[in-house]
Amino acid sequence: MSYLTAAQLAARLNLGLRTVYALAIPQYRFGGSVRWAESDVEEYEGGCRRVPRVMQTLSISSFKTSSPNPSADLLAYFASQGIKVRPTPRNQRRKVAK
Repeated sequence: MSYLTAAQLAARLNLGLRTVYALAIPQYRFGGSVRWAESDVEEYEGGCRRVPRVMQTLSISSFKTSSPNPSADLLAYFASQGIKVRPTPRNQRRKVAK
């Protein structure tokens, strides 16, 4: 089992020395020095990995409408598929001052 010093761990994770000591990685003390097991660091790095959510793809054949309001039908279709549509300035209805 190989161990890393604080300086080696800081360089590996691109962090400052003070931040390295505050991480939730198990530390080993040998005399007056602190070391981190490389296997623990790899496990920590694996836990930090973020995988983007896979976006659902819609085929043209899965959505068909002949409604006079296709955007409302599309929003209902998204809701039935569990896809949340967040309002943005482009798909948010604007209130017109009278």
